[in-house]
Amino acid sequence: MEISDGTIDITASDDGLNAAGGNDQSGMDGFGGDMFSADEDAWITISGGTVTIDATGDGIDSNGDLTVSGGNIFVSARAITEMVLWITMERRRSPGERW
Repeated sequence: MEISDGTIDITASDDGLNAAGGNDQSGMDGFGGDMFSADEDAWITISGGTVTIDATGDGIDSNGDLTVSGGNIFVSARAITEMVLWITMERRRSPGERW
């Protein structure tokens, strides 16, 4: 998944951005599969634009890499058991950027 420009507003009943294959509730007995399984084909790159996420699940969920080199990201993950960011492989950011 690549985001390079524009304004994106997401309201999600599960994950806001998901490069993890499916949703959190899919899989065995209502639970996702192996949530720690890395996937080289799953990745999110954000290089520009403004992304606002209001999610009941994870705000941003990637079983691959997450690269942020520009833009603005605002995330609210409302469920106490969920994460704002869920990254299984690597996270990368530009120098000077804060997580």
